[in-house]
Amino acid sequence: MAHYVTEASAAKHFNVHVRTISNWIGKGFIHGYDDGRGSIFVDVDEVEHVLPDNPHMRDGRRSRYGADAKIVPLPIVREAVAEDAK
Repeated sequence: MAHYVTEASAAKHFNVHVRTISNWIGKGFIHGYDDGRGSIFVDVDEVEHVLPDNPHMRDGRRSRYGADAKIVPLPIVREAVAEDAK
């Protein structure tokens, strides 16, 4: 089932710049759908389908370290300061 969204919404969904979505359309990686009023839409499901198989398309939702990377926040170590000693 198709899920059409604006280029801006698709960019936000895939964590990429809007220009990236335009580039994907321009290079023929995905289709752009014209609503007749000048707005271009993309099918999120289509992008999800072609993204894993196309090495020229970067999924901004994935870490640059790979899909299996575990990135966790640093533990906050607070050293005692003079005000804490009071």
